[in-house]
Amino acid sequence: MMDFAPVVRAIQTADPDLVFVASYPRDSVGIVRAANEVGLSPKMFGGPMIGLLSTNIKMTLGPLLNGIVNHVDFMPAPDFAFPGLDTLIRRYQARASAAGIDPLGYEFPPFAWAPGQVLASAIEATGSLDQAGRLPSGP
Repeated sequence: MMDFAPVVRAIQTADPDLVFVASYPRDSVGIVRAANEVGLSPKMFGGPMIGLLSTNIKMTLGPLLNGIVNHVDFMPAPDFAFPGLDTLIRRYQARASAAGIDPLGYEFPPFAWAPGQVLASAIEATGSLDQAGRLPSGP
């Protein structure tokens, strides 16, 4: 893995307010670690740092991710709750934990739930799995 400490030290000497990073997973991890090691503390740090969304990278970096501006597709928060979400996440977390595959267990299941709900609605509305058939006209 590349040592980003010299690059981050050079950035730090400029005392920037904003550090924008566009990187792929290995570099994202290396840059976050180097920023922590050097003590880089601009007012805003982040960007499209691919990989930081991955559970294994989140678990590896832990609190080093605090304060980094990136995106998260889903967080279990009251404003994002919808009927059945708590049950879905509890069931998924139990299975994922038993399989040792997803220690956080909340980021992606809602995105699998939504297409499943659309499919279930389509099957209920048409009474079929036949993709060649026509949808009923009208409500």
